Amino acid sequence: MRTIGTPSPAMAVAVIALFVALGGSGYAASQSGGGGGDRASAAAKKKVKRGPRGRRGPQGLPGLAGLQGLQGPAGNTGAQGTPGTNGANGTNGTNGTNGNPAFGAVLGRGVITVGTGTFFLAPSGQSDASSSENSVDSFTPNATMTASDLAIAVFDAPAPGSSRRFTLSVGHADTALTCTVPGGTTTCTSTGSVTIPGGSLISMKSETSGGGIPTFVRFGWRATSA
Repeated sequence: MRTIGTPSPAMAVAVIALFVALGGSGYAASQSGGGGGDRASAAAKKKVKRGPRGRRGPQGLPGLAGLQGLQGPAGNTGAQGTPGTNGANGTNGTNGTNGNPAFGAVLGRGVITVGTGTFFLAPSGQSDASSSENSVDSFTPNATMTASDLAIAVFDAPAPGSSRRFTLSVGHADTALTCTVPGGTTTCTSTGSVTIPGGSLISMKSETSGGGIPTFVRFGWRATSA
């Protein structure tokens, strides 16, 4: 039987050195394995799948409108525009009464009583009655006109059975513009009309039939351009 001898000191040192070396490697391996496990666990947590997304809810009501902002300063005045075109000419105005473009009331009065028989008065204004037409007649302007609508009023009515006739005289001749105040009345009117040439002598003629008394006379007629 073979007897194992006591190891020498050199051998003992070598064995201790071997165990030290083996022990360090195992420690390093254990440290390396622990660090890898933590990283794997973190990666696994990141790979956890999320559940399905829920449906979107209904849209909410619109919010209230904001307050109106302050008005900004007025801008500069713009340049003046070009003048517009002239408008069309207006239509002529309508003619006056009886289709005439002008109207003039001619008024007159005999201030001294108009006697019986034949007398003449100025065709307008205030005048004394005269038996001479040349004493009271007037001259018309250089324009043709129309005389119409004679109206007469006497202060004293002619006696019953008598009358007083008034006529517009043109060129010392009677015209169709005439009216007669019958006995017992004081007025008369005419709707007739006559043309008066420019530059004519005109007067108002009074004639009494069947007697009567002198009276004041008021009259009026209308002159229009022809």
